Amino acid sequence: MKSMDDYKRQQILQSTSYKMLERIAIYMDTYHLDPIIGLIPGIGDLISAILAIPFIYYSLFTLKSIPLTLAIINNILLDIFLGLIPMWIGDFIDIFNLSFKRNIQLILGYINDDPIIIRRIRKKVILLFITMIILGILIIFMLRLTVVFIQWILKFL
Repeated sequence: MKSMDDYKRQQILQSTSYKMLERIAIYMDTYHLDPIIGLIPGIGDLISAILAIPFIYYSLFTLKSIPLTLAIINNILLDIFLGLIPMWIGDFIDIFNLSFKRNIQLILGYINDDPIIIRRIRKKVILLFITMIILGILIIFMLRLTVVFIQWILKFL
């Protein structure tokens, strides 16, 4: 990876798109909107996932880092999976998950050429890819389980 010069780093950190990512992370994790929105069955997790798309876009197209993008996608998928755990257990866990803050920390570490974050991301690329596949399968399973659960409850109404 080429090291960014200070001018380019400052441009990125002062850009509107980066500031938007920071605001999303603050609202979703510091003010806990992520678990609150997650209380809306199905739709809440979808909204959370949609709000995570700018992080993927930014890492892939602005910073042009596939390993960073995989790490961010992994955090998002874990957040979605946890949010799908029924009976509001997942939403309670989501209070402590803070995936948006982790994503902004990864992006900031990448921008600042933090050797620890960059090394950790690169070292785990294969593991991140495998974890993404596993989380994708688990999310599909949880969605199917949710549909079956809703159908079961509707039988009693």
